Amino acid sequence: MNLDRSQEAGLGPRARRASLAAIIASTFGIGVNLGVLTPLVALILERDGVDATLIGLNAAMPALAMLLFAAWIARLAGRVSTVGALLGGLALALVSVLLMPLFRDLTAWFLLRFAIGLSLSLPWVIGETWINTVVTEKGRGRALGFYATAFYAGLACGPLVVQAIGIDGWAPFLVAAGALGLAALPLIAAQRLAPELAPRFSAAPELRVTQVVRVAPLIVGGAIIAGLTEAALYSLLPLYGLRSGIGQEAAVWMLTVFVIGSIAFQIPLGALADRVDRRRLFLACVAATALGCAILPLVIGWTPGLWVLMFLWGGLIGSFYTLTLAMLGQRFATRDLAVANAAFIMAYDLGGAAGPVLGGAALDLWGPHGLPLVVGLALVAFLLFATLRRNGGEGT
Repeated sequence: MNLDRSQEAGLGPRARRASLAAIIASTFGIGVNLGVLTPLVALILERDGVDATLIGLNAAMPALAMLLFAAWIARLAGRVSTVGALLGGLALALVSVLLMPLFRDLTAWFLLRFAIGLSLSLPWVIGETWINTVVTEKGRGRALGFYATAFYAGLACGPLVVQAIGIDGWAPFLVAAGALGLAALPLIAAQRLAPELAPRFSAAPELRVTQVVRVAPLIVGGAIIAGLTEAALYSLLPLYGLRSGIGQEAAVWMLTVFVIGSIAFQIPLGALADRVDRRRLFLACVAATALGCAILPLVIGWTPGLWVLMFLWGGLIGSFYTLTLAMLGQRFATRDLAVANAAFIMAYDLGGAAGPVLGGAALDLWGPHGLPLVVGLALVAFLLFATLRRNGGEGT
């Protein structure tokens, strides 16, 4: 199903590009926030002697909040303006970040990270519906590639900030909060270019969230595997490096190179997705990533090989979300797009909540190489699922 919704947004080509640029630029600030906060919290808790299972559980809190409340967020978005909802979510997340250095308690950090995830559900659900509403079908993959590139560029800045200013005191938390303020600026500037999404979120769709799974199981499964692999590796790669004996600086650089790979791959893969079968491209990326899980333990002590693997791995894993989101936008009709996107994000966050927990438990139970083992098993299981769906004659 090839859908072109650009005319529905009431924007000409130039205004459409400006509208997309605003939401993409805002995404950069959100990426910086998460890029600082995720390794920062993991390293602080590791220094404090917290075991990897609890660190993984703490890292899962934002995804758990989004999983539980994504559908509710979609309903709330039907009652407020597009930009108002986005700014409200960013403001609540900013306050939650600033409370973290005030309450240096593990229980409080569980609650605050849950609150951050809940707050960022608004810009996530609404922002991606904004993009899929404004973009043309022939440029969908490329536009989503730019979107993912902006997000991962922000993520890449995060470890560099942590490396530059350290993990002590208020400074890294102030940077994380300031990034959310930065994310608000392009939204304020582009208020008149934002599509009015409230009618779409409040309209009665033909599908419910639970029915999306039945209509597009491969897309939903792909969202789960994207969330699981990305959250597990982004939150735990520094611990993997530390426990493999490479030191804190090298462990942070592992994550930096991983995210740089994510940045480099998104636009080329997005453009390629507009020219080839998106499903086949996605499954090829999953298979290559699974192979990387087997290679990682072999190169962890060889710096050049490790950096090459991290770069390729980051690019492939980063493409999971971009490609499945493009498949989603192609698959669903306008009336169901908001609900489908909420279901997609819930699936992604189900994986995002499970990934750090499974990865952290694997680190504690089987040592550092338990992390690539559990990720690799999840990827192989998904490939088997996709093969069975294909053999049964169901493409998505």
